Amino acid sequence: NGEYPGRGADSFGYYSGDGKSYTSATASTYGNTYGNTSVIRAEFDADAGNLYMFKDNAIQNSGTAMATGLTSGPYLFSIGISDAGGGVSVKFDVSDFAAAPTSGYLALSTANLPEPAIINPDDSSWHKPFQRINYCCYSS
Repeated sequence: NGEYPGRGADSFGYYSGDGKSYTSATASTYGNTYGNTSVIRAEFDADAGNLYMFKDNAIQNSGTAMATGLTSGPYLFSIGISDAGGGVSVKFDVSDFAAAPTSGYLALSTANLPEPAIINPDDSSWHKPFQRINYCCYSS
């Protein structure tokens, strides 16, 4: 259908055949080419809005971010395969990574999210949904 990571203005791609990064359908020199046995890793600094790419545990482009200023989300990750016989394996579980994330980064995993604040329904200090509350008048 002609869509691919890096085609749109809010989309970024790192391509195996030429090692270039793409955004707005424009190529820029970025990193090394990669193939079937390469391990590609993305690290995203959501606070600073920087996206970094790694090939076989080596940061690409001398550590310069592939994209910057990405601070307004939402963030969606995608993978594109350009040849009919291609395949890809995606891992989000840190125990399966070929290398540990850079210090200060965490794997994209629910294990790295804080416990949600769940309200105890027996706690009378909050208003229970669908609870009937009677209002009446006061006359003196």
